[in-house]
Amino acid sequence: MKKTLLTLGLAMLGIALTTAQRLPAPVVTTTLPWQRSSLPAHQWHLKSPAHKVLGENQLYLGSYTSDALADDGLGLPGYPETFKMGVVLPLSMVQPFNGGVVKAIRIGLCAPIESGQVFIYPVSKTSPLSLKTAVVTQDVSETVTGWNTVELETPYTIDTEGIEGLMIGYQYKQLNTTSGGSYTLECYPISVVEEGEILPSYTLGKLGGTRATWQDIGLSSYGNLSVQAIVEGDFTNYNLALSNMSCPAFAQITNGLPITFNLSNVSTSPLDNYQVNLLIDGQVVEELDSPCQGLLQTPVEWSTTISLDGLEAGAHTVTARVVSVDGNEVADGSEATAQFTAYTQSMPRQKQLVEHFTSQGCTYCYLGDAVLKALDELRGDLAWVSIHGNLNVQDVFNTTKCEQLMSYLGVNSFPMGSFNRFDFEHAGELATGLGYNINYAQLVAEMLSEEAIDANPTPVLADVNINGKFDADTRELALTVAGNATADFATIFGTDVALTVYVVEDSLVARQYSNGKWNQKFVHNHVMRDVLSAVKGDAINWTDGGAYANTFTTTLNSGWDVNHMRVVAFIHRTGTGVNKEVINTEMVAINALVANGIPGDVNGDGNTDIDDVNELINMLLEYKEKTAAADVNGDGNVDIDDVNAVINILLQK
Repeated sequence: MKKTLLTLGLAMLGIALTTAQRLPAPVVTTTLPWQRSSLPAHQWHLKSPAHKVLGENQLYLGSYTSDALADDGLGLPGYPETFKMGVVLPLSMVQPFNGGVVKAIRIGLCAPIESGQVFIYPVSKTSPLSLKTAVVTQDVSETVTGWNTVELETPYTIDTEGIEGLMIGYQYKQLNTTSGGSYTLECYPISVVEEGEILPSYTLGKLGGTRATWQDIGLSSYGNLSVQAIVEGDFTNYNLALSNMSCPAFAQITNGLPITFNLSNVSTSPLDNYQVNLLIDGQVVEELDSPCQGLLQTPVEWSTTISLDGLEAGAHTVTARVVSVDGNEVADGSEATAQFTAYTQSMPRQKQLVEHFTSQGCTYCYLGDAVLKALDELRGDLAWVSIHGNLNVQDVFNTTKCEQLMSYLGVNSFPMGSFNRFDFEHAGELATGLGYNINYAQLVAEMLSEEAIDANPTPVLADVNINGKFDADTRELALTVAGNATADFATIFGTDVALTVYVVEDSLVARQYSNGKWNQKFVHNHVMRDVLSAVKGDAINWTDGGAYANTFTTTLNSGWDVNHMRVVAFIHRTGTGVNKEVINTEMVAINALVANGIPGDVNGDGNTDIDDVNELINMLLEYKEKTAAADVNGDGNVDIDDVNAVINILLQK
């Protein structure tokens, strides 16, 4: 999922996202800059010029190749500046046009623009974006609503050597004219269409007080920028190109491997007869005979599921390769590849780790609280840990270990959240902003549940069980975190794994700055009190047969109330960058450990079995009094979720 899809895609629903408070930046508030015209489409469609007719040896180069335009234009009327708008075409799309000559650039507009200019920049690097010197810049004296074709005074011959793609776009002056208290149509010139492969678009210009830099500010959340190049060359021969191969990062062997890739024929003649082979680690596993008919320039997406029967667990490469076109064998046909890791079996995920980054001095952190509360109510399986930092004031819950965790996970603003340490936005970041308009907390929670948690491909190859006891006299807490791993664990994750243990506390009354004022009696929950392991995790103590057991002993602060405390333990990866995904998590109330030392042993007979399920049901029916041991999942309540927790423990035996 793109970084903008969650945060900026909400703009389509009119949802505001406050700017996260960075450390120690001043507090500012803004709304998403893009605005959409509310005027009916027919007012400008009637003015559209005639469609461009291509020459015999000409083709469109762009993210989509039809004459579609947006029904409603976009603009930045709150920022009356001169902007450049560009879409980045990847090398896979540009390569088939190598040696062709760009004769013209087309820009689709929902209203005429001022200070027009078209341009092409070679892209030396896509992440982060780095551009070479422009190879095309040409002023545009006049534009109209609809498609505008700008014939280049100096045509550009495409050279793909040493680049990762091309940025094609245009410059315009953003207007902020009003009529009757509303912005006029000319303030919304940008056409963005949900057609073709959605590619990243960038904006260059000042947004408020920020300096003019190329930024991805969410234009691609609406679709593709209406920009196309007209390329002339020898396109008489079939040129079948494969691109954008994708598959899950992990695949269970018994379920097969879903794959998707694009096919396109950069030619002036449609292609019906060809063969594409699918390979795993260089071995052909399937032959596709002309999966898509009538291929021409516009990429067509093809999806299938490849059998993995007989494949060994571990890392593999899947490839789609063109082997024949129109009955003729192709020696070096186009290829598209992707990597995946295969495994044989997995276990149920016990809890979803949510690391919440907040601060007493953060005026917008109440928005993050609202989102996570909605998410917790929606799912009921969160191990929620709030890690406090300093912003404007010294946070009473901040510790050195909090600071170390924020540094380790790349957190530099509040409120933020990390979900199983999964880079779900594919942005190279483990934490995402949570400062959404409070009216949409439920909607954001649903999106996070689907995209940040359920979409996590990391297989659960080990369980986590927490046993121990607390001595009320000495306040010593002794824990054993133990479990078993599947046979594939070492093959899949190697030795770069660790075990981390948190101690958290609820019901802490302390001040909180919220929405511009201090609440002196705010109740802070899920507060991280200590990390019993190393901040980055301890090495796992493996024993025979894939079992492990790590022990921890600490003396709890006399000011901490064990009646409101839980232990959160999780196994996770420890790779570089974002490769720190959580493999599995468990959470237990300290009171449950006090009662019997065995999670799930509700009736205190020294075992966890079906009798404990019955005991819980009797408590829920109020036939028996609820006990501390009945809070099996450690969320502070005794309810149906605890019944499910006991059942999960039984299933793992």
